[in-house]
Amino acid sequence: MTEDELLESTGEDTLEDITDLTLRDRGLTSLPSPELLRRLSNLEVLSFSHNRLSSLSSLTACCDRITHLNVSFNALTSLDGLEACRHLTKLYASNNRVRSLEPLVSCAELQVWSVARGWGVSLQHSSLIHFGKVKHPNKERV
Repeated sequence: MTEDELLESTGEDTLEDITDLTLRDRGLTSLPSPELLRRLSNLEVLSFSHNRLSSLSSLTACCDRITHLNVSFNALTSLDGLEACRHLTKLYASNNRVRSLEPLVSCAELQVWSVARGWGVSLQHSSLIHFGKVKHPNKERV
């Protein structure tokens, strides 16, 4: 994915102007490059649902301000990369094959999450028991 493609999909003039990026159902197998993601310095809402992503590790390049993330319906086996998303308040990651929720322990502001269907982890034995602020799973859509 190129800078021009990102700008065209959002209608913004610069990457720094993008606060909400939705790239649903595009057949993506990877996130944009870390160099490109790093320039999304004001990004708050990110949706990559209904793609074929297998990794979120490059999210560490742009996660400083992300509050809402939708990665439902992908091919994820890990949430590695989310540990740097310290301001994440809503996560939608259902219909993946993630085995551990450990990276979410660092997401102290997480309040709403949806991890239903397709998960190979037992929630009662997961790291989420450490989240005092997380009230319950929610199936809202971003």
